[in-house]
Amino acid sequence: MPTRQLQDTLLVMLDSLRQVGMNAVIFQVRPEADTFYSSELEPWSRFLTGEQGKKPEPEWDPMRFMIEECHRRAMEFHAWINPYRVKNKLDDELASTHIYNRHPEWFVVYGDQLFFDPALPESREHICRVVGDIVRRYDIDAIHMDDYFYPSLEASETMNDGAEFQKYGKDKFKNVEDFRRNNVNTVVRNIQKTIIETRPEVIFSISPAADMERNYNTLFADVNTWAKEGWVDVVIPQLYFATGNDATSFNLRLDLWSQYTYENHLLIGYGIYKFGDSQYGSKFQSSDDLMKQFELASAKPKVKGSVLYSAK
Repeated sequence: MPTRQLQDTLLVMLDSLRQVGMNAVIFQVRPEADTFYSSELEPWSRFLTGEQGKKPEPEWDPMRFMIEECHRRAMEFHAWINPYRVKNKLDDELASTHIYNRHPEWFVVYGDQLFFDPALPESREHICRVVGDIVRRYDIDAIHMDDYFYPSLEASETMNDGAEFQKYGKDKFKNVEDFRRNNVNTVVRNIQKTIIETRPEVIFSISPAADMERNYNTLFADVNTWAKEGWVDVVIPQLYFATGNDATSFNLRLDLWSQYTYENHLLIGYGIYKFGDSQYGSKFQSSDDLMKQFELASAKPKVKGSVLYSAK
């Protein structure tokens, strides 16, 4: 999309969000270890220009633009980064300046995707450098991550991290699963440390999957520990379900997450992108059900707000 058209589109979206009472915008600025902002650490995003590493023409900085426009409308700007993902498809081309081309040993392939290896200290250090760079140079109000940590593998796949476990984990952990959870804990804790050391007023939020067991055993995201230890300021579980009586219903998930709120604030994520999509069932086409969910959440003293996905 041409620069002016994209800017106008973003401004229309911000005006509409402000008009309906939104007070913050979560905007993805680092989708695949590439950027929607000017960076010396990582290349421009292919989602912005169509080719990774290619500068927008005329050159502009979407994150700086969004920060200024959000603040002009009295809305917070939260910079959403994806910590580990590098390629959605292996045949996607990386820019010559991408750090993969300097340190391919930091990365791992699963299925048709490429990731930073969560087990390597070098990978974690790079992610923290990126966070520190954003927090230092941009007037953001928060750093945000969603539920992508270890990749969610198919039943036929294995993690292939035996060598890393032998090198870094076998003397410290009873099993490889605890090792993986510690790797994610370490990057979460170090991101918070980076933020505090740079600009402590910046919020750190994470939006985990709704299923506690999936977070813990598949993505190796020990959200309960993060909350207890205060490593994240805000937890936003993705409660993208209809109201009901089964174990996956919105209200039962809401009860569960309210019990696991400690040092953090709890906000609730709503999947409004499911509205009108028949694959999710007719209940998701009901604004009455959404209103019911707002009321259920508002009755919980620990719930501090609502996050709607997505703006589109």
